[in-house]
Amino acid sequence: MEKITGMEAAQEVPPKVLAIYRAVEQLIAGGENLNSVSVSAITELAGIGKGTAYDYFENKDEIIACSLLYQIRSLSEGIREALGAKGCFAEQMDY
Repeated sequence: MEKITGMEAAQEVPPKVLAIYRAVEQLIAGGENLNSVSVSAITELAGIGKGTAYDYFENKDEIIACSLLYQIRSLSEGIREALGAKGCFAEQMDY
């Protein structure tokens, strides 16, 4: 399997990788210390096997980094789309 970078377009991210990204997001939202979280904890929350994570990523740091890149990119794209839907600069600024 091809390794993941976190910069893939949303439609190019395999479902199991999206599950990993969601699990990392949940751990962050729950206030978990990502330094002490294990790959097993991430994959258990994602509902996939630990070995599957290593099909896509080299290690836990790469999982977290790619997840953060993906989340930042997704948020940025969402903001860009929302701003583009506004009628004028003033509406964009209010948003």
